Amino acid sequence: MHRIALATLGKKSPKSLGWFEAKSTEMSPVTEAKRAAPFEYKRTPSKRNLQTLRAARSKVLQTALRGANEYRTELSENTQTAAATGNIKRMYDGIRKVKGPA
Repeated sequence: MHRIALATLGKKSPKSLGWFEAKSTEMSPVTEAKRAAPFEYKRTPSKRNLQTLRAARSKVLQTALRGANEYRTELSENTQTAAATGNIKRMYDGIRKVKGPA
């Protein structure tokens, strides 16, 4: 049954987070710190480690929101520039990126 359903419906592919890939240099260190913080807290629970864990979670959220916002801003500026210069192909490519997969 699984094989037939897979052949009929196909496998769901994950959505690509273009902003995450574009801002990976900023996101990698903070996500690694966030991944390490719970292990340290579970190994030695203390108020200091709990504060470190919460700070790491907050830092990831702030960095992700800022990175996504910067990516969208850059994308919209590039699309606007393409429209102003009459580069229709680049403009529609920018619109497709903003819109995401169909």
